Amino acid sequence: MRKNKASSGVAGMIILVCILAIIGSIYFSVVQNYNLDRDTTAWMNRAQVASNPDDMYGYLVKCREGMDKWGMTTGHDTIWFPTSDNNMELVMQALDRSIERCEDISNMAKDSPEYQTALDDVRGQIRELDLHSPGRWWMANLHIAILLMLIYVFAALFLAIAILHELLERGYKL
Repeated sequence: MRKNKASSGVAGMIILVCILAIIGSIYFSVVQNYNLDRDTTAWMNRAQVASNPDDMYGYLVKCREGMDKWGMTTGHDTIWFPTSDNNMELVMQALDRSIERCEDISNMAKDSPEYQTALDDVRGQIRELDLHSPGRWWMANLHIAILLMLIYVFAALFLAIAILHELLERGYKL
């Protein structure tokens, strides 16, 4: 039998608030990563399968605009091990070179072997280019990432305390 209905109601409210906080922060993270992918990586993937350099150029320009929009043109996408692989300036340089290369290819004769070779070369460059966009955005907005992590930690802590309290109120022994 419950000893204190008021404290049980508070525990239930804490459990509900914690679950909603966790769901809300996970939803924010998923939506944020979707928006980043939509504005950056999705355009690059589309460029990789484009059949002509003009389409490829347009898709890469949209990818570049998305990177600019989200502020992912400088810095690294990591705190601990910054390397040339995750240096956003070098990633942007490679993306800009692919865009320039597409402009050059559009001036070539479409029936020449150089045209197809150059197009395949740009596709290979795009395939190997990793934009690191989600990691870079989270690094640039570290305060949001820290806030979300604090929500996870405190919500999980309060959730555990509320569940433990509820179990003790119901007479379970540890």
